[in-house]
Amino acid sequence: MKHWLLSLIILFACPALIVAQVDDDWDDRTEEEIAADKAAAAFWEDVYEDERKGLYVGLYVGALRSGNATARMYDGHGFDLDGNRHNFQNSWLNTYLNSILSSPAIGGDQVAAALGVDPGQWTFGPEDMPGQVVYNIAFSFGLQARYNFDAKNALLFNINLMRLTTNGIFTVESTATQPQNPANPGAINFVRPIAEFGIRGMEQRMGFQVGYQRILGDHEFFNWIVEGGVDLTIVRFDGNEIELGGQIIDITQVLNTFGQPLMGARNLTGAGVGVFGGFGGQIEAGGAWTIQMLYNPIFQNIALGSVASYGLHHMLGLRMIYNL
Repeated sequence: MKHWLLSLIILFACPALIVAQVDDDWDDRTEEEIAADKAAAAFWEDVYEDERKGLYVGLYVGALRSGNATARMYDGHGFDLDGNRHNFQNSWLNTYLNSILSSPAIGGDQVAAALGVDPGQWTFGPEDMPGQVVYNIAFSFGLQARYNFDAKNALLFNINLMRLTTNGIFTVESTATQPQNPANPGAINFVRPIAEFGIRGMEQRMGFQVGYQRILGDHEFFNWIVEGGVDLTIVRFDGNEIELGGQIIDITQVLNTFGQPLMGARNLTGAGVGVFGGFGGQIEAGGAWTIQMLYNPIFQNIALGSVASYGLHHMLGLRMIYNL
């Protein structure tokens, strides 16, 4: 038993002694040669740092998931010329349904036709306004520039363009006691007591960002990155439409009693300041090209009229950067 134990000790101890001996004998350089090698390594490191300095420009493509705090701007209430939100009585949606689209002078009762009931056999009140309106995921396209101070630190300049849409539902209640089809009065027609119709909003955003980016790691192919800075977003209210009986109707137009446009509603614009962050990965594609894959949360004030509100927005995208 003692012989086995002694053999194991020798087996594990000898390689360590051999490696230690090799390490001691491996570096037989003089102090002058060691200093020269360190100077050469520092020189090439400085060359690499100098190569990474300079101005880079590129393109950004991605997707935006906006917070829904300001989506209610597109629920059909609309705004007056001073940017104040209408009450129900003066709202665009109520005006169109109860005045314009149901007027005998403007094509007859189009709401009744969409419901499949006789003219006037329906109601639309405050409880029928859209209860919830949400933003859809939007495409984002932009330009990106950065100035690299060295291989790890850079100053960012971004411009991103987005066109957003919103979706919501409003209802119209039928008061018909005898289901009828105006096109075929003798046919059986199953009328829904409450019918749902879609409402959509359109919005444009332009975001300007200035910030700092840090490269984490020294790998020649892939490294993690973090960034953050200030965001300025300019927003424009771009439209409000409803779907009724297969028709798409712009409810932002102000019409006279004969259905002729008098003027368009004011398309509000606004600007808000916020902050952004970012985390992702950087791939060296070879040559002067660099690819960055990023997630960017943005805490931003979407400022339009009286419905300005801060919210958290999420962007996910790809930057393709070229060294000038």
